[in-house]
Amino acid sequence: MWNEDADSLNETLENQLENLKHSTSWNPRGRFLEVATDGSNEQAHLLAANICSVLWQVARIINVVVLILNQFAYRPLHSMSTTKTKAADRLNLYTWFPFKLRACGEVHDVIQLDKWVFENKGRYSENANLYPAKVPKNFMNFPIKLGTFVMKPYVIMTKNYTQNDGSTAYKLTGLSVEILKFVCEKMNLTTVFLGASLNFELDSFVKLIAELDDGISDVLTGSVPLLPVLVTSSFEAAIPYIPFNVKMLVPCPKAIH
Repeated sequence: MWNEDADSLNETLENQLENLKHSTSWNPRGRFLEVATDGSNEQAHLLAANICSVLWQVARIINVVVLILNQFAYRPLHSMSTTKTKAADRLNLYTWFPFKLRACGEVHDVIQLDKWVFENKGRYSENANLYPAKVPKNFMNFPIKLGTFVMKPYVIMTKNYTQNDGSTAYKLTGLSVEILKFVCEKMNLTTVFLGASLNFELDSFVKLIAELDDGISDVLTGSVPLLPVLVTSSFEAAIPYIPFNVKMLVPCPKAIH
């Protein structure tokens, strides 16, 4: 990342992500290495936290290592002839863990995984695993926001009610809902059902997809049409438990003169 034609590294990173999201090789669950090549007055760990936050907000990317050159290091990348290594001769590598107590899905801070020093032809200081596992088996009752596309028997709304804070809560059942509840219970996640769509229309479906894209909801369940232009090209779709196909019948084509 660099400040070539953008106002900030944030803008550069966001532009890169938008371009990558339209690539056929796009995989937000892959391993990312972000290299900040410009010097910055911002402290290294704060810059790394900001980069991790952008990656999470834009595409829910967690397998990321941020490499930041020490802001005083403008030395050529070659081995040093002396064993005395200054503090400036470092490449610092940072990452973050999204599921920690009281910090679910929010980038509060990063940790320094390792650092590369240039002495003895170059080496890692700690030789740490740069891409450790970050998804726990127990989510410690973290909330997961669920959007639903109501269609019997997959999603059935039984009732809604007003909570103490004035917000509306929904009680749902159905095949898709019960499967999801079972999974969340096993992973110790607290399910929060958002406003359910009660009509099977394209506008309602597009609205739910937009909420998923904006991070308002975490998961969309129900009778979800796997349209390539909206769903499978941008989101991770689970294997359907009860699949069905919709076909459009059109007149046979005729030869063009």
